[in-house]
Formats: sequence, structure tokens, C-alpha cells
Amino acid sequence: MVLIRAGFDAPAAGDYVWVDPPPSVHGAFFVEGVQGIAVRSTQRDLPASGPEMLTGSLQQDLSGADVSVTLSGEGGQTFSEVLGTVWRQPADTKRTWNTRYDPQSPYASLLQGNAAGQGAQMSGSYLVMDAGGGRQYLATSRISAVKVLKPAAARPPVTHSVLVFSVPAAGPVDISFLTRGMAWIPSYRVDLTGPKQLRLTQSAVVRNELMNLPEAELQLLSGYPNIKFSHVDSMLSASANLTSFFQQLSQDGRPARGGMGQQMAYNSIINSAAAAAPLPEPDKATAGEDLHAESIGKRALAAGDSLSLDVASAPAECERVIEWKVPDYRDDYGRLARERQQGHDDESDPWDAVQFPNPLKFPLTTAAASVTEGGKFLGQSMANWTAPGQTVCVRITKALTIRGEYSEVEEEGAREKLWIGGNDYQKTRVKGELKLANSRSEAVKVVVRADFSGELIEASNDPAKSLRPDGVFSVNPHRQLEWTITLPAGKTQTLTYRYAVNVDI
Repeated sequence: MVLIRAGFDAPAAGDYVWVDPPPSVHGAFFVEGVQGIAVRSTQRDLPASGPEMLTGSLQQDLSGADVSVTLSGEGGQTFSEVLGTVWRQPADTKRTWNTRYDPQSPYASLLQGNAAGQGAQMSGSYLVMDAGGGRQYLATSRISAVKVLKPAAARPPVTHSVLVFSVPAAGPVDISFLTRGMAWIPSYRVDLTGPKQLRLTQSAVVRNELMNLPEAELQLLSGYPNIKFSHVDSMLSASANLTSFFQQLSQDGRPARGGMGQQMAYNSIINSAAAAAPLPEPDKATAGEDLHAESIGKRALAAGDSLSLDVASAPAECERVIEWKVPDYRDDYGRLARERQQGHDDESDPWDAVQFPNPLKFPLTTAAASVTEGGKFLGQSMANWTAPGQTVCVRITKALTIRGEYSEVEEEGAREKLWIGGNDYQKTRVKGELKLANSRSEAVKVVVRADFSGELIEASNDPAKSLRPDGVFSVNPHRQLEWTITLPAGKTQTLTYRYAVNVDI
């Protein structure tokens, strides 16, 4: 989604025309300035401009021209020559629409009749000419050659959609609206310049599939604004009709879960487990900003162009850590769902990561982050939305020199039977064990996060405890334990925890 701001100064009262305006989003088209401005969406036939584009249709390409047509007879022998003027097809200005507005109707998407300026549909089997004092229909299958004796006096007009601004008095006219057709995709380069230092650079690629922009001020917006009707076309759009409008209103315009939106009006990530999380830190106030606009100056972009540039760069202090996250393999009924392990194989290994405070003057937006050191590429991961001064953690590569082993076993003993919400469950006690081994020649800082479903009984080494929001409707609460430890070189450490879980039987 892109927010367009445009305008003009009206030197006097009158009608001012915008030819081929971009389609706008329902409820997001606004005009300010002179009091009493009225805007009308319509169509106008305007003189053709630019190079003439041939379609291969003789009727259309030679419309209005004086021509000599050579016809072939049986066996390919030349039969006759016809001199005349190719008939020019008039525009059909009559338009009718389907008025069955029920979105469930099988006829809801049908447009009846012809749009203005489109003309009657022709099969192309005949070339229609005014010749010999009357109208003749020449079968195209018999035409062997056509010679243009005199081109048409004027090219046929082209129908354009226009917005007509009726301005009652001289003064400024400011226009703003939401539309589709432009997006920006951010990325970050994390250059490790020393053991405790790095330089962060934000880059952006702007893609223009909207219209030619001779020179426009561009602002990159990041955040997650609520655009309820982003999927509904405004009735001011040239292609709009009531049937499609009601159909779009009946649809759900929310983005798919797990999808990434990176657009000029917003960019965010939903339900991603691929990005690393920073270490816990004391609450601290920052310059809060949920929606940020960063100007990249005036730029010229033709339709179809892409622009890549660095937006900002700054140094920061950093810390190298090892991150190990063990996922929860139980479903909402407490049963082990090993198929959940598919897709978590890479995520459940220890990862080498770097964490640092956001050194830029604006929030980091969710985007790809590549890590380099001394010109050498180390890896690519993802950075999450981070306010200025807050800590972000970026994974670099698998920590192959840090081995992590994970296991859970059911403890022996009687299984207590329960009745919950009309289903029978048995309460089982489980012991989990996390074993870490450091084969490096130096101590490392390790963050271990273990997810599980159930009630915590005990855990070693006093981890931080929290509830995960994804378990709000589960029989078992979804929990997370988080340890931050220093693992000496060549040493092994084991972390344990015990919990009780209700398993649907």
C-alpha cells in the first residue's frame, strides 16, 4: 500500500482534469484546500499520443485510411483489386451493469453490455470498407496484400479515465489517497568491526509499479497501520462498479497468518519463529514510535523502476552470544506431536548470534540482516522491529562447536485421571534435561530457552519463567524457561526441569 500526496494551485475557478489517475482504496481519498471542491470520476476521448502501436487487426490498424486491397482467387491466382476507405468503427457509448448485488449470486461478477468507448465486438473474419459507392465486406482469408494510398486524417481518439476537479475559486488543491503499486523492502548489513563493536547499515529497495514519477518526495513508512479496507477499490476508480464493490466488502481483507508485508505504507512480520530474540533487559523508556516515516529525498522513478540506496548507518557496541531454543512438541491436548519437529530441526540447534542496541535514530523494521566481518560474509538472518536504544539479536550461523542435547522422559508413578470439559485426561509428570558442551578454547555466554506445556514443578539454576501467549485456549498453559549462563571452555553443563501435563486420552 502507498500513500500518495499530490496537489496543484488553481489560478481561477473551473474544471481541472487528472488523466489516468491511479485507483484508490475505499474511504481513503481526500481533497482539501478551496472550500466546496467537487470531484467527478468519468471517461473522456482524448487525441492519441505517442508512437502508433499496431495490433495486427486490419480493421483497427487501417481505420479511416484509403487503401488498395488485392484479393486472391482459387488456387492463389490474383482475382481482383478493391479501392476504398477502411470503415471506422464508432464508439459504443451505451453501458449497462449487472444490478444483482448479492455477493453470493452466480451472476455477481458479470458486467452486462459494453463499457463506453469500447465499440461492438467483431470477429475479425472480414475487413469492412466503404468502396464502389457502398459498404463491402472482404473476407480476410482472401486478402493477399493491402497498400495504404492515404493514411487516415487523424488517429482515432483514445478513451481515458479521468478525475475532474470542479474548483469554485482560485486557490490550492491538496489531494491524498491510498493505492497499490509501490513497495519498499528493507535490509540490514551488520559489519563486525571488532570484538565488541559493529556498524549497522540500513538499505532499502523501492519498487515502482504505479506510474511514472518525474520527481517526487519519497518517504519510507514502517510500522503496522490498520487499513481495514485495503482490499476494497474506491468507487472513484475507473474500473469500479457496485457489484465488485459489494463483493470486495464481503471479503476478509486481513493478511494471511505468518505472511510478511513489506510495503511503503507498512512492514511487519507476523508469527515468525525464525528471528532471534534479545536477552532480557531492565525496562527502560525509549522514544516510542509505532509508525515511522523516513524521507529519502526527491527521486525520479519510471513505472517498472527499482531504486536501491543506503538509508542510514551508525556504529554500536555488541556482544556475541550463543542462543539455543528448544520448541514445545506437544499439541493443545498435551499429546506429543512429533510432526511439529519438521521445520524446527534447524531452529532447535544452538546458534551463534550477536546482540546490540539499535544505534539509529528511528526504529529498526523487520527485515533481512546479513552479517559480515572484515569483508567476509558470515550469514544471513532476520532482525525484528526494535525501537532506538532497545536491544536486537541477530543470528549468524549454527554454533557447531557448542553441542546441545535435549531429552524429555515421563517419570514413573501412578497416572492421575481427570475429567476436563467433557474429555478424560491423565496427569503425567515429565522431566526435561538440557545438556550443553563447549568445545571452544574460550568461555561463551549462552541463552537457553525451553518451551513446554503444563505446570512447572521445579527447574535448576533459577531460570526466568514466563507464559507464552499462544496457549491461551489450551488445556495446558504454554510456558517458557530461560537461562543465561556462562559456559567455560571445554566444559559441560546440564540444566533440568520438571513439569506436570494433562494428556487427552
